[in-house]
Amino acid sequence: GMWVRARADLTGDAVPQLVGATTVIHRQDDGHFWVEGKVRGRDVRFLIDSGATTTAITAETARQLEIAVDRSQPPHSVLTANGPIETYAARIGPVLVGNISVDALDVLVSEVPDSENLLGMNWLNGLGGWHVEGQTMTLTPKAPQQ
Repeated sequence: GMWVRARADLTGDAVPQLVGATTVIHRQDDGHFWVEGKVRGRDVRFLIDSGATTTAITAETARQLEIAVDRSQPPHSVLTANGPIETYAARIGPVLVGNISVDALDVLVSEVPDSENLLGMNWLNGLGGWHVEGQTMTLTPKAPQQ
C-alpha cells in the first residue's frame, strides 16, 4: 500500500483526469482504482470500491475533517473482505472527484487500524454513470437539473 501511494504521489497517477464532462481514473499497479478526492476542501485518498454498499472513511480521516460521528447508537456490524468490523454512522459532503461532486453522503466510520477510505456504491449511484474499460474507469456527472 505504501509503495502504491508513493508512486501515485510521484507520478500523479491517482489524480483524476478531466476529459470533457467526464473524469477518467487509471487503474493502479495493485489492480484498484485509487483517487485523490476532496472533502471539506481537503485532499482525501479513496479506493473506489463497487463491492462496498456504503462509502467508508477511517476514524483518523473523520478526525482530520472534523466530521461528527454518531456514537450515541450501537455500532453497525459490517462484513468486509477481511471479516466483520464495527462502524459508526456519519454524514459528509460534498465529495469531489475530478469535476464530479456528490453531496450529502452517508458514510460509515471505521476504527480499524490501517484501513482505507472507500467510495462505495452510494457514491457511485450519485453519478450520472460510470464504467470500466480496460485500465480506465470513466465517471460521468449527473446532468444538471432544469
